[in-house]
Amino acid sequence: MKKIKKVHYYTMERSFFKGKIWKEHCGSEGAVPINTPQKVSYERAAPGVIPPPKPLAPSKEQLKIKQIEEAKQKAAIELQKKQQTSQPKQAETPKPKVLEAEDKEKLPEFDLQDIPNAMDNLKWPISAKFARKWFAGDSHIYNDKTDSVEPLDDNTVTLNWALKFGNLKNRLNELLFEDIYSEKALPIIQRKIIEHVTQLFTETKNPNPNLNFETSIIKSDIRQFILIGKCNRRKLACLTHGMEDF
Repeated sequence: MKKIKKVHYYTMERSFFKGKIWKEHCGSEGAVPINTPQKVSYERAAPGVIPPPKPLAPSKEQLKIKQIEEAKQKAAIELQKKQQTSQPKQAETPKPKVLEAEDKEKLPEFDLQDIPNAMDNLKWPISAKFARKWFAGDSHIYNDKTDSVEPLDDNTVTLNWALKFGNLKNRLNELLFEDIYSEKALPIIQRKIIEHVTQLFTETKNPNPNLNFETSIIKSDIRQFILIGKCNRRKLACLTHGMEDF
């Protein structure tokens, strides 16, 4: 039996003191590399998508052409074998006792639609939910425009769930109780107030317009909240930095 050199790999494991951690598997517990090329399959249709009709059976002429091509290929292979046997044999280089990888005739197929199940096996239920929703949703091209209509999901991920990861809770407290009162934040707040007051005076004929900030409109529309607030994406990135994979 040929020996294969195993390589180390990592899995997400639970730790009694640290929660989830990456555990290294090496030595005899390592993984066996495979030489056989493998691609992700796209054969299975996404949820809710009607699969395309099966191709029509080939005609007699198409079958005849296919048989001729197969006969040509077979003849070329036979000719190549004869030429190789007629040449003097060269000394074979000794194969290493320990191989770097293993050859397999065929590997189990992995389809794109298997990704959510793989995420479930890795104990990533939130990612699995997003993947299933993404595969079942309509096609969409994202862009960087803040006012563009984009898919929105404000139910799958909750703040309580997100605060369990990394240093997110401390960063949120810094944002709420320190950053918004910083010197950099004051000019932004002043500009927002000026824009709001200017808009009220230019769009109403009432000589005494209501200058209060109206928030009832955006309580149930998170997209409007983002558009009005113009959330700082860099701050959001800092908040989520260090969060474990879903």
